[in-house]
Amino acid sequence: MNLLADLIFPAPAAYYQATMALPALIAVLLFVEALVYRRMIHPKATWWKLLLIVTVINALSWVTGLMTSRFLPSGYEMTLVEGYFRPMHGPWFAWLVWGGIAWAWLVSVLVEFGAWRVLFHRLSATPPLRVVALANVASYVLFIAAAFMLRF
Repeated sequence: MNLLADLIFPAPAAYYQATMALPALIAVLLFVEALVYRRMIHPKATWWKLLLIVTVINALSWVTGLMTSRFLPSGYEMTLVEGYFRPMHGPWFAWLVWGGIAWAWLVSVLVEFGAWRVLFHRLSATPPLRVVALANVASYVLFIAAAFMLRF
């Protein structure tokens, strides 16, 4: 029965599910990450090239994070309601959502750092791990602020 609950909407995938519903926010987050990279690593890079690179790397990171978050506990429990078992938020659901955001950040940093190294190693300045982490901190803080403002 818990397998059914895991397929519906696992708590660790909350970040990925939420971003699908907010395409305008995604554009802003990608711009913020590109801004950090431009300021710290590629000050002379063209905006379109940098935005394209950041978009490709973030898409790879998003797919990887969504797939890996499915293996984490869902936070749902099958509960008997009116004679039927239904998936309901368990007592740790909110903590798993916050843990999922931390998981998403970690996956983003690792995948994006690896992608910069492997896919774009010919660029004159590949960002170090701390710059990738900082770019993701900037976008995740903005995402969390937007989520609170929208009561997501």
